[in-house]
Amino acid sequence: MEVSTKINKSMETIPSQVAYELGLNAVKSKKSFQKQKLGQYFTPLNIARLMASLISINTQKKKIKVLDPGCGLLILSACLIEKIIEVNGIEEIELTCYELDNEIIDCLMDSILYIEKWLLIKGISFKYRLIQKDFVGEIAASGNAENDEDILKYAYYDYVISNPPYYKMTKYDQKLKDVLPQLSEQPNIYFLFLYESALRLKEGGEMVFLIPRSFFSGGFFKQFRDILLNIVSLETIHLFQDNKELFEDSGVLSEFVIIKAVKNSLLGEHLLKITCSSREEEDINFDYSYVLDRKSNIIMLPKSEDDVKIIEKVNSFGGSLRKFNLEIKQGTILNSRMEKSIRPANSTFETAAPYITCAALSDGKANRTLVCPETEKLLIPNKNYILFLRYNTKRAYKGITAVSYYQQKHDSKNIFIDKQLSYIDKIGGELNEREVDAIVEILNSEIIQKYIKIINGEMNVSTEMLYDIPLPQDIL
Repeated sequence: MEVSTKINKSMETIPSQVAYELGLNAVKSKKSFQKQKLGQYFTPLNIARLMASLISINTQKKKIKVLDPGCGLLILSACLIEKIIEVNGIEEIELTCYELDNEIIDCLMDSILYIEKWLLIKGISFKYRLIQKDFVGEIAASGNAENDEDILKYAYYDYVISNPPYYKMTKYDQKLKDVLPQLSEQPNIYFLFLYESALRLKEGGEMVFLIPRSFFSGGFFKQFRDILLNIVSLETIHLFQDNKELFEDSGVLSEFVIIKAVKNSLLGEHLLKITCSSREEEDINFDYSYVLDRKSNIIMLPKSEDDVKIIEKVNSFGGSLRKFNLEIKQGTILNSRMEKSIRPANSTFETAAPYITCAALSDGKANRTLVCPETEKLLIPNKNYILFLRYNTKRAYKGITAVSYYQQKHDSKNIFIDKQLSYIDKIGGELNEREVDAIVEILNSEIIQKYIKIINGEMNVSTEMLYDIPLPQDIL
């Protein structure tokens, strides 16, 4: 191979650069659907170096043990090793790496052998173990047995560094049943990588991961946060201005962050540093109690001092949709299934009812849908509501687009509301027009829109999270 020839000629190139060049070749030859199938996105060199820079190397150790549970072409481990050898007195580095993709194994071995020769010149012993299996699957199958031959035993590694695969698992996945059978939510594979890696850290060991920002917010991931934060303490969270810094042209929609966690007895009793690639001023350190909601385990991620002021202001509000005894409901009618029943807005059929769609958010108009055995069960009482677009990962971030809907707009006992819309109703009662307008105004306000972005990033806020966003107590 081309890179192998370079290895034989010169050892002046640092290992991370070699791994990066190998990765470029692999990416060019690998089709998009193949990468997505494995949840595989190779880490850019500048991001790998940033991740490695977060690790604090123990200057008292002579032997360092590293785990890379989804190594790719070893760019992350190479960057970490380059940092480790900056410490005087390091005699041996032991690396355990997992890679499931057989198509890149030859290139991966080139990267490993280059590191071995490069360290040898510097007088440092390098031991490695390449396991050509799925990290989580192998651990699940092993039963976590501990013996001298078992590299999977607990509390083994000083450092873990990883850009784990990223895809949803089913609740019936055997790996999930073997590793975390108590999980009630449908997980993403990256969480099992986080969990198993955290277990395998020595006391005082550190792990650096690239993970979705959504991990820190919302009720869906609360169980995941509860589990992880009872094993390790978060020390640093690094935010990016936008996803193009990470996976340009890869089609990845989720927003990502870098985390550094430490296995120790503090468990959230120390400062949490939040850094941001777009911020020129000094990094901000927060007490855990400031950014962590203990009830929900949501961790707020402000990018600036202005964000901090917004958090303080909004958190001082005493109300919320939940406290106001309001509920969020989803529209019931699916346009694509009701095309034959839809009639123009000026239709006067006695058997038709107004049909409120997304277009009604801007123009207030509504077509009419025939009331028949198929649609009658989908009718909703014609009342005063707050309408807004439902959570949808496929559309660009637009915050909350809330609109007042008044009962008097349509002379009809019932209406249809499109399934793409959600609406806010009063439990056991009815909102008056003044209350509807007040809620719409605060939900659309700049301060609430910014607060949502602080706790939820660029993703659209879910209806579950919307329930507990603080609102001024005097609006109702």
